[in-house]
Amino acid sequence: MTTELTSKGAATRARIVEAAADLVAHEGAANMSLDDVGKATRTSRSQLFHYFPGGRTELIRAVAAYQASRTIQDQQPSLSELTSWSAWEAWAEQLAGVAASEAVVGGCRIGSLVAQLAHTDVEARAIIAGAFEQWRSLLADGIRAMQATGQIQPTVEADALALATPAKIQGGLLLTQSTGSPAPFRTAMDQALAHLRSFAVPTRPVRRRR
Repeated sequence: MTTELTSKGAATRARIVEAAADLVAHEGAANMSLDDVGKATRTSRSQLFHYFPGGRTELIRAVAAYQASRTIQDQQPSLSELTSWSAWEAWAEQLAGVAASEAVVGGCRIGSLVAQLAHTDVEARAIIAGAFEQWRSLLADGIRAMQATGQIQPTVEADALALATPAKIQGGLLLTQSTGSPAPFRTAMDQALAHLRSFAVPTRPVRRRR
């Protein structure tokens, strides 16, 4: 049975999750301890267990949910407005700004959690998978919007094309994190958009009257 928190309690819980997320980004999930979280937030162990009765495991899952939500929110409003080629370019620029900061510490918020949690925590894996699915779904919505307005070929499978986009992005983020250079991500992003544009409906040349 979940205890309903007061506004102050909810704020305290959120502060704990944010601090834990920061520790996971810097030190990795395996190295995050409740003692570290307590020290960072000036919270006693009894308080930590009050907000997270399941202890460290429950807190790690809360971190996964928090990072999943941030991954989507950091791409808004662009991610929900992919109705033109200029909108896709604007989304790419917004994502590049987020990627540049993430690459310095921890890499992609949810991508970096896959290797750390996916094989050890089924519930955390489901949270991460849900975030990727939401991301793919919003991209697919954008592709379908472009199809509806005649900008992308109607025969294109939107879901499959949408899946290819974050796959390229994740590869670029990994290489950017490992090299410390934004160039791999930029290349991956450019390639993802180029692949998408390869399915554009050709524009008809305007005939001049004689």
